[in-house]
Amino acid sequence: MKKILFALAIMPLLVMGCSSDDVDELPKSEFDHDIELLYGQWRATAVEIMEGVKIDLTDEEVEKEVPPTYVTFEKNGAFSSEGVLGNGKGTYTAKGKKITTVMGDEELILDMTSLKAAEAKIVLNAKTLGLPSIPEEIKDVTVVLTKQVKK
Repeated sequence: MKKILFALAIMPLLVMGCSSDDVDELPKSEFDHDIELLYGQWRATAVEIMEGVKIDLTDEEVEKEVPPTYVTFEKNGAFSSEGVLGNGKGTYTAKGKKITTVMGDEELILDMTSLKAAEAKIVLNAKTLGLPSIPEEIKDVTVVLTKQVKK
């Protein structure tokens, strides 16, 4: 019985002694959200102007004035956009709650308030969108992004 207890007592020491210092730890993301959820193509589906006031960007009448907007975030830091957030390709960095995109000379900072597998929310300056239906006194709006399924 003493031998079994002794073996059980030294087992944690053996396990700790076998760990290797040569194994590199994976770098931790500086992004406050799960970075893996960010990767892929997203469509801007709504703009929340204020509590309870929302513009559906997928409505046919709205699409006549506002082109469908898509953004794509790749694992390698590549970014692409089409629609009201700009058209083109560039790069992005994600740190804290902010995503900074750069396309040519244009930099856009997205404040990501929520990131889930199928939906994300970003806050940005209302003037960035250039939507005529947003009153002048509104400074910031929340854009709802919906993850697109690859076909």
